Amino acid sequence: MTNVKIAKTLAGAAAAGLLLCGTAGAQFSGLVQLPRDDFTWRWGNWERETRSRAEDFSVNGGEAGFRCELTGRLGPGSRMSTREIRQMEMDLSVSLYFIQAAASAMNILDRQLDLDWAELACLKPEGTDDPEATQERVDRAREKAVQEMLERRERRERRERD
Repeated sequence: MTNVKIAKTLAGAAAAGLLLCGTAGAQFSGLVQLPRDDFTWRWGNWERETRSRAEDFSVNGGEAGFRCELTGRLGPGSRMSTREIRQMEMDLSVSLYFIQAAASAMNILDRQLDLDWAELACLKPEGTDDPEATQERVDRAREKAVQEMLERRERRERRERD
């Protein structure tokens, strides 16, 4: 599979995913609605003993405050070269939408029967708040800074008068 084929496959999967939105879950559609907490998605023959074999690819990335690791092993009939695997890893690692890109790539490899198994494990670090809580913190900090500025101005004016 060449880089062009991988890119076309990823683009096709993203377009197909847009048509599949609904309750099928973030793992299977193109419109991803990520869980709020840590999650793990799996593809391929997860129940087989072959899962104990070393992985062919491993890549880390992040999206929406999640830190993720994608690992997997290609099936014995896969024709992907080591170079193509490394290119896939590099493409995924630089993606701004890592979870979506990883899920799409694994779905494609699974449908093409190139994937033995894969696992995407994502953790949401503690202290990662939703945007509303972050905005509240920013607003409070801004109010506090304005209040401190006014207090300094008052103190300076008092000193100048005395």
